[in-house]
Amino acid sequence: MTVGAFQFMHALMDAQQIHFNAVYRVHWLRAKAQKARWIEELQCLQIEMESAVRFFQHKEKSWQEKQKLIEPQSQPGHVAWAAKQCAMWHSMAMQANSRFNFLLKNHPPPSFAKVIQPQALPVAEPHSNKLPSFS
Repeated sequence: MTVGAFQFMHALMDAQQIHFNAVYRVHWLRAKAQKARWIEELQCLQIEMESAVRFFQHKEKSWQEKQKLIEPQSQPGHVAWAAKQCAMWHSMAMQANSRFNFLLKNHPPPSFAKVIQPQALPVAEPHSNKLPSFS
């Protein structure tokens, strides 16, 4: 083999190495972006879980307030409907809270995701006048 052919092969191998390095960088960047998307998705899911429970508690409280405005003697059906709505929203809040906490305890998010740790959301007692505070 001549010196020229040797240099040509060396240059060809350098070009291939540069190409492979570029391919690896592209794959690494794609994997990094996908990891970032999954971390964001985990954080959004947890926030959505907590928001769902808070929404159910808000609806329960709004029906409790509506129930207070109804005169029981003149509108007994309205009182019964409001009580049913309060019980329904309370039940949904309790079920969602227990299921979300069960899910997060049995399938915790990975440590690298740095997701906010699950906290048990307080659930109001049915037909109570006071909604628990979120602090």
